[in-house]
Amino acid sequence: MYVTVKLSDGTEYEGMDAVSVVTQMRLRDWDIPETNIDFKDNMVRRIQMTGYTIVYWDATSFLMALAELGFITLYIGGAEVVKKE
Repeated sequence: MYVTVKLSDGTEYEGMDAVSVVTQMRLRDWDIPETNIDFKDNMVRRIQMTGYTIVYWDATSFLMALAELGFITLYIGGAEVVKKE
Protein backbone atom coordinates (compact mmCIF):
# COMPACT_ATOMS: atom_id res chain seq x y z
CA MET A 1 0.00 0.00 0.00
CA TYR A 2 2.01 2.99 -1.25
CA VAL A 3 1.20 6.17 0.70
CA THR A 4 1.77 9.81 -0.25
CA VAL A 5 1.06 12.84 1.94
CA LYS A 6 1.12 16.37 0.54
CA LEU A 7 1.12 19.50 2.68
CA SER A 8 -0.17 22.88 1.53
CA ASP A 9 3.39 24.28 1.48
CA GLY A 10 4.40 21.72 -1.16
CA THR A 11 6.16 19.34 1.22
CA GLU A 12 5.58 15.72 0.24
CA TYR A 13 6.16 12.47 2.10
CA GLU A 14 6.09 9.07 0.39
CA GLY A 15 6.51 5.54 1.63
CA MET A 16 5.51 1.93 1.26
CA ASP A 17 3.10 2.25 4.20
CA ALA A 18 1.57 4.79 6.56
CA VAL A 19 4.08 4.03 9.34
CA SER A 20 7.03 5.05 7.17
CA VAL A 21 5.25 8.28 6.20
CA VAL A 22 4.46 9.14 9.83
CA THR A 23 8.11 8.43 10.69
CA GLN A 24 9.24 10.88 8.00
CA MET A 25 6.82 13.49 9.33
CA ARG A 26 8.10 12.92 12.89
CA LEU A 27 11.71 13.40 11.82
CA ARG A 28 10.81 16.77 10.25
CA ASP A 29 8.93 17.98 13.34
CA TRP A 30 10.52 20.95 15.11
CA ASP A 31 11.43 19.00 18.26
CA ILE A 32 11.77 15.48 16.73
CA PRO A 33 9.67 13.46 19.18
CA GLU A 34 11.25 10.22 20.40
CA THR A 35 8.60 7.90 18.92
CA ASN A 36 5.84 7.99 16.31
CA ILE A 37 3.31 7.71 19.15
CA ASP A 38 4.78 10.83 20.80
CA PHE A 39 4.59 12.63 17.44
CA LYS A 40 0.94 11.65 16.91
CA ASP A 41 0.02 12.63 20.50
CA ASN A 42 1.71 16.03 20.02
CA MET A 43 -0.21 16.52 16.77
CA VAL A 44 -3.50 15.68 18.51
CA ARG A 45 -2.76 18.35 21.14
CA ARG A 46 -1.94 20.93 18.46
CA ILE A 47 -5.12 20.06 16.56
CA GLN A 48 -7.19 20.40 19.74
CA MET A 49 -5.93 24.00 20.01
CA THR A 50 -7.70 24.69 16.71
CA GLY A 51 -10.98 23.37 18.11
CA TYR A 52 -10.92 19.95 16.47
CA THR A 53 -10.48 16.50 17.95
CA ILE A 54 -9.23 13.44 16.11
CA VAL A 55 -9.45 9.79 17.00
CA TYR A 56 -7.05 7.28 15.51
CA TRP A 57 -5.86 3.75 16.25
CA ASP A 58 -2.92 3.33 13.85
CA ALA A 59 -0.79 5.27 11.40
CA THR A 60 -3.29 4.91 8.54
CA SER A 61 -6.25 6.17 10.55
CA PHE A 62 -4.09 9.03 11.87
CA LEU A 63 -3.30 10.18 8.32
CA MET A 64 -6.93 9.72 7.27
CA ALA A 65 -8.08 11.91 10.18
CA LEU A 66 -5.61 14.65 9.17
CA ALA A 67 -6.87 14.44 5.59
CA GLU A 68 -10.49 14.60 6.71
CA LEU A 69 -9.78 17.88 8.52
CA GLY A 70 -7.95 19.25 5.49
CA PHE A 71 -4.50 19.43 7.12
CA ILE A 72 -2.99 17.12 4.47
CA THR A 73 -3.84 15.59 1.12
CA LEU A 74 -3.58 11.81 1.37
CA TYR A 75 -3.07 9.31 -1.42
CA ILE A 76 -3.17 5.55 -0.81
CA GLY A 77 -2.19 3.33 -3.69
CA GLY A 78 -2.16 6.38 -5.98
CA ALA A 79 -5.80 7.32 -5.29
CA GLU A 80 -6.67 10.40 -3.29
CA VAL A 81 -8.52 9.68 -0.06
CA VAL A 82 -11.48 12.05 0.19
CA LYS A 83 -14.29 12.26 2.70
CA LYS A 84 -17.67 11.45 1.27
CA GLU A 85 -20.23 14.08 2.13
